[in-house]
Amino acid sequence: MKKGGILLIVLCFIVGMISYPVWKEKLHLLKREPITEENTVSSMNELENRVIKSLEQGKTEESFYLKGINTEQLEKINANLDGYYGYVKSYYIAKWPQKGLYQTKLNYELSDNYYAYYHLTKGLDISEHEEAQKLAQKAQQVIDEVIKEGMNDFEKEQVIHDYIIKQGQYAFLTGEKEEDSYDAKGILLEGKGVCSSYSESMQLLLSLAGVESKIILGKADIDHSWNLVKLDGKWYHVDATWDDPVPDEKGRVLYNYFNVPDELMAKTHTWDETHYEKATSYEENYYARQGNLCKNYEETKARIIKGIKNRETKIELLLTDEKAKDYSYNFVLQYGSVKSIRWKNSGESPCLVMEMTVSYR
Repeated sequence: MKKGGILLIVLCFIVGMISYPVWKEKLHLLKREPITEENTVSSMNELENRVIKSLEQGKTEESFYLKGINTEQLEKINANLDGYYGYVKSYYIAKWPQKGLYQTKLNYELSDNYYAYYHLTKGLDISEHEEAQKLAQKAQQVIDEVIKEGMNDFEKEQVIHDYIIKQGQYAFLTGEKEEDSYDAKGILLEGKGVCSSYSESMQLLLSLAGVESKIILGKADIDHSWNLVKLDGKWYHVDATWDDPVPDEKGRVLYNYFNVPDELMAKTHTWDETHYEKATSYEENYYARQGNLCKNYEETKARIIKGIKNRETKIELLLTDEKAKDYSYNFVLQYGSVKSIRWKNSGESPCLVMEMTVSYR
């Protein structure tokens, strides 16, 4: 054999050794596993649900056979995942199909939320996850501070909502902490974050407090996320980001978006309603529980008159009428007991809060 041929063989051998890990990965994907109903995925919605379930279970990789799902769709797999427990880090697709189906392997990256939650609830060893340790320690500290014995789920939700808003400021972190702006570590550890940091913080603390909830991905002019919370078998929207005054007012908490149904939320927020449970009740709405939710001018006027008769000095109402900004309250001055009134609106219709201060003679 000529020297050139020998050198070519040696060169191929060296390249082969260097590439072996890659080849090994590809060969693993081409392993002919039996196609079953359990390992065949027929839609992106089904794949997303399976990925979420796998992340909750702490899996770091998984293989499926894809039916009717193309590479372009697969590239967007993280778009509809809230990322709370983690995300798809990478994927590989077999070059050749088996019975028309392509085997795909997904590699998962578990989040600090996952490690913190399961450390606190199941004793998971997180000694190798320094940031998760910090998050777990802070989350437990908050739970110990705000959750008291005998609280019901509404009360737990409220104190967690209030803590996050008082603790947090809607802002982006910079430098090494920049990525934390988007997860629970931002609000809970640094006191700053964007909507996903608020919703993840709510989700982590609610879960630790035993309140069922989930994160919704949607839009409110821009990409946005908030929470669905389940109370007494019914679901409600709660948007802690929109309940945090901007600019930030130390100690002030809003309740405009605390446990509202779909019909109100849909006026300012959009989401894929096929992905989430329906929220149809007003029962556990913050203002409805106090008898302070008014759906039209007549109800608003009646509630204010009742307050005057009871000599209430502060009347705070949630007004769900889209015309609520134009309401007139001059009728209050017709009552001889009233010396003066002042009012201001906060938020946007149909979740507009009117705060009235009344002084009496």
